Amino acid sequence: MVDYVPFPISFSEHVRLSFVQASGDHIPFQDGSFDLVYTNQALEQMDHIKDNVLREIARVTRRAAVFSEPFRDWNASGIRRNRVLASQYFSGALDDLKSYGFVPIFSTDDIPSKVILHTGIVVAEKLVQSELRNS
Repeated sequence: MVDYVPFPISFSEHVRLSFVQASGDHIPFQDGSFDLVYTNQALEQMDHIKDNVLREIARVTRRAAVFSEPFRDWNASGIRRNRVLASQYFSGALDDLKSYGFVPIFSTDDIPSKVILHTGIVVAEKLVQSELRNS
C-alpha cells in the first residue's frame, strides 16, 4: 500500500492490514470472504462491467452489501434525468439488485449530493440460494 499512498505511512501498528489491488470484475478472494462489501461511487465508474462487478460482490460477500451509488431511481427527473440520459450515465437501478442476489432492506437518497447527479445509499442483504430459486 505504501506505493499508492502519497505521503509517508507506517504499518507497524497495523500488522493485520493488507492491501490488494484488483479489477472489480475479478475480485481475488474466495466465495463468502467478507461479511460486508461497501461501494462508494465505484459502480458508476464501471458501468461497462457493472454486471460482472455485482456478480463478484455477491460472490465474495457472506451477508450484505452497502451501495453508495447514483442509482437511476434517484436521478429520474429534472436536470439529473437529462444528464443521465444524454451521457448514457450509470444504468443501475434498485430493482436490478435482486438479479444479482441482493434484496434492499434499507435505502435513502436523503444525503447531500451533487446538483447534477444524486447519490443515495442502499443496504442490501444477500439472498440465500433457496430464496433466489423461489423468486
